[in-house]
Amino acid sequence: MSRQLGPCLNFKILIIVLILSPTNAKLTTIVDPAAEGFGNHVCVTKECAKIAAMLILNMDEKVKPCDDFTGFVCGNYDLRYDVKPRQDYHTPAHSIGQALFTRLQLLFEAPPSPADKPWHALTKTYYQKCIDKAAIKANGEQAIFGLLDEIGGWPMIEPQWQEFSTSWEEYMGMVNQKYDDSFLKWKLETNLYNVSEYVLHLKPSYLDDPREFAHEFAGFLDVDTDLFAKLKILLDGFVSALGSEISTCSGEQTGPLKLLKEEFPHFDLETYVRRLLDGIIPVSPDLTITISCLNVFENLHHIAKHKRDLASFVGLKAALQIYKEGVENCVGYTANKFLEPVAQMYTTKYFDYDGVAPKVKEMIALIRESLHETINNATWLDDPTRQHAIKKLKEMKEIVAYSDTLFNDTIMNQKWNIPFDPTDHFYTLSARVKHKKLANKLATWNKTPKFDMIDNDVNAYHTWRQNGIYVGAAILELPYYQSNVPDYVNFAGIGHVIAHEFMHGFDNNGRLYDEKGNYRGWWTKNTSEKYEAKAQCYVEQYDNHGLNGENTLGENIADNVGGKVTYYAYKKHLMRQGVETEPALPGFEKYTLDQMFFMLQANKMCDVMTKGPLRNPNDPHARSHMRAKITAKNMKDYSRAFHCPKGSPMNPQKKCSIWQQ
Repeated sequence: MSRQLGPCLNFKILIIVLILSPTNAKLTTIVDPAAEGFGNHVCVTKECAKIAAMLILNMDEKVKPCDDFTGFVCGNYDLRYDVKPRQDYHTPAHSIGQALFTRLQLLFEAPPSPADKPWHALTKTYYQKCIDKAAIKANGEQAIFGLLDEIGGWPMIEPQWQEFSTSWEEYMGMVNQKYDDSFLKWKLETNLYNVSEYVLHLKPSYLDDPREFAHEFAGFLDVDTDLFAKLKILLDGFVSALGSEISTCSGEQTGPLKLLKEEFPHFDLETYVRRLLDGIIPVSPDLTITISCLNVFENLHHIAKHKRDLASFVGLKAALQIYKEGVENCVGYTANKFLEPVAQMYTTKYFDYDGVAPKVKEMIALIRESLHETINNATWLDDPTRQHAIKKLKEMKEIVAYSDTLFNDTIMNQKWNIPFDPTDHFYTLSARVKHKKLANKLATWNKTPKFDMIDNDVNAYHTWRQNGIYVGAAILELPYYQSNVPDYVNFAGIGHVIAHEFMHGFDNNGRLYDEKGNYRGWWTKNTSEKYEAKAQCYVEQYDNHGLNGENTLGENIADNVGGKVTYYAYKKHLMRQGVETEPALPGFEKYTLDQMFFMLQANKMCDVMTKGPLRNPNDPHARSHMRAKITAKNMKDYSRAFHCPKGSPMNPQKKCSIWQQ
């Protein structure tokens, strides 16, 4: 490394002061004339030392920032990190994820505590049973068969199987109440055109070939080794019954139950729905349903009339859902299966909500204001479209870490009141949890959707259908967020992520949803054409860098516009505080405030790629360091900060921009 830590270690000859600045109430600094661009102050908190060390270890100062910005900021990143198995790349977010994994593991393995709620005890019990692979294997076959008996048995391995006496629609309603993916697959989601209501999205499921696990599963159950051959015969029969329709999925219809039930003479939709909701909520004729793959759906009765074949396939799909949980990573699976209980446990132990959330919300307010000004100043927008965009921005909702319902015991008890016996087999317990969660979903069908997100991963999200952003607690770690550092660190970190999520509401797909989240055209034809022309600039630019510009367009728009909006929001923040700069990070006294801002924006996007084939070649995200590099190329403020000559690699003649001129 060409840069040494000497300047930040020689504290004994400098004066240590406590800065009581408007931007950061208590930030310990030293006076150093070398930090001219930072008011001659250098931050010396341990948190500043951590982020400075991260930057120093990642960067390669032999690379000129006007030649290759991410080579300059991230040039040594690949010397320090390797790509883990089952990953395409490694970024700083993965390092946070590894720490998160360890924290969650410690939470799950902690002994019972008097402070544990019943749902915490349930979560720990589930995890302990999940990691006991010997116990899962020992009695797994018996547990799975017991669960299959609850849905009428599995004729594929029961020669004396007794045919169910009900209609196939009632049978499927019963099965789908416990397993959402069998012969029919359902999902409850907000109505695409009316987000004030939920819609049950129903489609055939047999199109998903379950043969992948069949060999392994047959060995686990120690049953007929011809299971795979039997399954092939069964699926071939499905293909024969449907003919050419099996290879296509076309047509979709949405409407209230009272009307939609008349459209399918060979499928008693009302009987299916009544059995699906039995004991959960009353059936209303106005419940909204969407049915997909109409061409296939209209012919399902040709298969369903053969009850033994139907039950054989349904039993296999249910059994595979149960079985797969026993082979998943237990930490990750527990965190995803028990979202709210785990979020309670994690944030109570590891997250300072009162210290962090208010500051993040202040950034959100400034970013929203900065984006409002950006939209207002976009001269290519006509007034009707501008007013709709501003209205959408104003109504965009936000959640930081968790909503105010997370620690509501009444709500948690309603969702997670799942009686269990500590002696239950893992599969039995897992199925009970699954059944309760599905019942909870179905119980909301007649409710008005509310914006309420929670996640136990290192991420932030935008949801088009609810017009809201969510910033998870787990992502609020270095290099995204840290207390006791200058504010430019956090604006360039989590601030950029937040602006990115805001911009997803205005990217090439998000712009098609209105302020409520409804899929609705609110762009005038002329303005929409101008947007598409500006977006095409990004497509061509990323294509020219060897990336898939079309596939990654939404993320690229969010990156580019989000980067500019964050920078302007930070400048607005300084102006409001009545200051022009903040203290330097140790070792970075020679740089300027703007240079540090852009370096920190890029630092969190350093990456190293796998040397093998990509696991997900259709990832809508371009390679992380290229995202940072191209974003900087499109920013005039970046070129000014580093004095990049016009026409240099990082200051091309042609720059892409949507909202700014």
